[in-house]
Amino acid sequence: MEEINRGYSAFTMDSVNEILAIADLDAAKKRALEILNASTANEKNRTNMTRMVRLSKSIKQLATGMTNHILAHPGENLKVIK
Repeated sequence: MEEINRGYSAFTMDSVNEILAIADLDAAKKRALEILNASTANEKNRTNMTRMVRLSKSIKQLATGMTNHILAHPGENLKVIK
């Protein structure tokens, strides 16, 4: 997976789809943390994302949290309509 270097979210929709393909919650959390650790997200966002991953009670909740973070911290090519 390509390195994300925007300083905002560590996740992409590709990483969300990767997590959804994992059947075990612990394995999904481990992979999400690996993706997060490989990113260059800023410290505040990294702390928030780590907490979200650890508190997730299902793979669906984890994927939803990842998606919400992507939408809350759009990159230059993603526009969010409010």
